[in-house]
Amino acid sequence: TPPRFGDFEAQRNWMAITLSVPIRLWYKFDLEYWGLDYPPLTAFHSYVCGLYVRVFEPDAMVSPITSRGIETEALKTAMRTTVLFSDLAIFMP
Repeated sequence: TPPRFGDFEAQRNWMAITLSVPIRLWYKFDLEYWGLDYPPLTAFHSYVCGLYVRVFEPDAMVSPITSRGIETEALKTAMRTTVLFSDLAIFMP
């Protein structure tokens, strides 16, 4: 079964939501399972990160339902890279 706790799965799910669910439903989609509940700027950040991650692990971004619990090495590496790039963009402009 997919994990119900953990920041990794929450972040992966938010990227999948922003990439595969219409924008008008982002804040209404499956709120019981890591529903998107952060401000819009955070949602768009998840969207941009998801575009990058999807290049390396497309199965993890296809659907927020069918991709639950995916934790491949390619996905972990791609998600860690988004953290590095985000930190560099924010703290070293």
